[in-house]
Amino acid sequence: MKNKDKEKIINFFVNKIGNNDVLKKYITIDQIRDRLNQNIVGVEYVDLSQKGTIASYDPDSKKVLFNMYASESEQNVECVVVHELLHALTDSSTIVNNTIIFNKTGVQCGVRDKDSSSMEIFMKYKCLNEGITQMLAEEITDIKMDFIYPEEKRI
Repeated sequence: MKNKDKEKIINFFVNKIGNNDVLKKYITIDQIRDRLNQNIVGVEYVDLSQKGTIASYDPDSKKVLFNMYASESEQNVECVVVHELLHALTDSSTIVNNTIIFNKTGVQCGVRDKDSSSMEIFMKYKCLNEGITQMLAEEITDIKMDFIYPEEKRI
């Protein structure tokens, strides 16, 4: 999945869902594509080294950010892309006059560290938690990543 852009990652995600029964029971492919096109305005390559992640979905900017320095296997990158697009798919916020408005709520996101900026993120966003998101990503891609959110995936 090199040279990722918005269209490529959405098509990749839709193709994965089209071959898997997890989400298509609840939402159509057209609804998935429309929602992702609404919730993702672009893709950027940035330095995410300090976060220690391959990619991230930023609900404020509505961008998928890829770590320009990541050196993961293609298989792991595919699972991470699905994970981040699940965040984008479940993002229920809209931007009106430069203000984020939440249309509906879900399960609050959990955070591992307790500094003030992370607590702000915890209180600000409503979405699937990381464990459930990762479990769905692994189910959809059929790629097990036991080292990603091991505690959060325990139910």
